[in-house]
Amino acid sequence: MEGKMRILFAGAISLVGALVLVGCTVTAPLVIANVFTYHTLPETTERTTYAFIPLDGQEGSLEYKAYQDIFRTHLAAYNYIEVAPEDGAEMMVAFQYGVGAGQQQVTSTPQMGQTGTMVTGSYAGNAGTIVSTPTYGTVGHSTSSQTVYGRELWFGMANAREDESTPLEMRYEGRVKSTGSDAHISIVIDELADALFSDFPGESGKARTEYLNGWN
Repeated sequence: MEGKMRILFAGAISLVGALVLVGCTVTAPLVIANVFTYHTLPETTERTTYAFIPLDGQEGSLEYKAYQDIFRTHLAAYNYIEVAPEDGAEMMVAFQYGVGAGQQQVTSTPQMGQTGTMVTGSYAGNAGTIVSTPTYGTVGHSTSSQTVYGRELWFGMANAREDESTPLEMRYEGRVKSTGSDAHISIVIDELADALFSDFPGESGKARTEYLNGWN
């Protein structure tokens, strides 16, 4: 049954594809996470059982199993209880994560300096005073560049089903995107999950931005 669930689940969701930079400059230690969610879940949940369904390439992955602990903690806070798939879980839970190819981000910084001299004078009869005052402004620009990466987390929940004749009913889909200078998802996976569950299930169809402390 678990194998069928995995196949049906994977066939119905859009996995993390091309990661897109979200158009913001992120400076450590602040992680800026953009959250997008769609769901049909109630605002508050009675005790509900669920089982993790690994997607293609995740079964047996130690990294995937480590990340499961993050979601167990968050789901437990909302009264979701994990059980084995064969024990009649009410919901299936899956997640996917990835990092996009790095892109160069160039920053231009103005350089300030003396731009000239302003001369003023005053005269009284045959005597006078001349004052030279330096003027300051932008004399040039310096540029610097760094490689930034798009990081993305996808999280989904669906009603469990017994066979292929029953259409898969998604109940929750959430995506979290951020950009930063580190290409390892492990650096920000906690922050991305925190951003997703900071308002769970939240308002369906409404995007929001979360600001979290963490390595970037």
